[in-house]
Amino acid sequence: MATTLTLTDNSWRSKEFRTRTILEDESGRKVIKKVSITREAQKFLNNIVKRERANTEYLKEHFDVLCGNLKGNYIEYEYLPYQSLDQKIAFELRANRCDRADKLVDLYVQKISSLDKTYTCPTEFLKMISQDTFENYQFEADCLSQGLLDLTPRNILVDGSRWIVIDNEWSFDFPIPSVFIIFRAIREIVIEFQSEIRRCTERTRPSFGFIVRGLRTYYFPENWAKYITNNSVSIEQMFKWECGFRQYVAGSRGGSIGRIKTNPRTKTHFSAWYLRNDIAVIKGMSHFLKKHPITHMLVRFLKRILFP
Repeated sequence: MATTLTLTDNSWRSKEFRTRTILEDESGRKVIKKVSITREAQKFLNNIVKRERANTEYLKEHFDVLCGNLKGNYIEYEYLPYQSLDQKIAFELRANRCDRADKLVDLYVQKISSLDKTYTCPTEFLKMISQDTFENYQFEADCLSQGLLDLTPRNILVDGSRWIVIDNEWSFDFPIPSVFIIFRAIREIVIEFQSEIRRCTERTRPSFGFIVRGLRTYYFPENWAKYITNNSVSIEQMFKWECGFRQYVAGSRGGSIGRIKTNPRTKTHFSAWYLRNDIAVIKGMSHFLKKHPITHMLVRFLKRILFP
């Protein structure tokens, strides 16, 4: 008898991009299935298989690519029991081996920087994220020749010296600025593992508060921030691109991804209060506020802005 576990459910996306990823286990044989959950998403699913083949050739000197087999309304993949790169980075941070975490981030950036690039105006990318027909863009940058927007650590499995790229949904056959790929990667790690980053922040390892979501500021380690600053593309611009891509994927359902702070703060230490788990903080606030009937609406409001 087969058992299934939903890994990701992308029902928040626009209809043409809605997929669900499940882990299926039948008598010890595990497979991953990416399923289209709307009729409109079938074309998107078909294109993923084509993109995987193209990415295999483009990435072959630096990454392996996990390719799937299209079977009707789903793609079937071999189950690989390896940690993702972002999990390995988080593991090193939790063990207070920040130098090892930094080396993994640095190796990732090196691999991205070693891919075939072209210096050009990424017109098709800019059209996609702005969703307009304006063609007179006055902007040029180093771009990956193959636009792999989701080539981030959460989509890279590590098997010794092999780095295996999975989940090629958001890859395109037009150039995309390479620094934006790196920005997306570091932003994802910073948001997902903010608690670990704060615990590792100290005088010799400061962090900068670039992004605000709800009431929380997200801090980037100085050693990582250097990869996305002092470039021809500002952090503010890349943040606008990320917002534009979210709208492309989800339309009005995309929601807010926060904002960039005008004057980022530098931290060399976080007090015990700021190191507490967000869920513990909001539970404590809720318990206190719910003692008073008129604060129920305030509690719900706080939950929405702290956990957008």
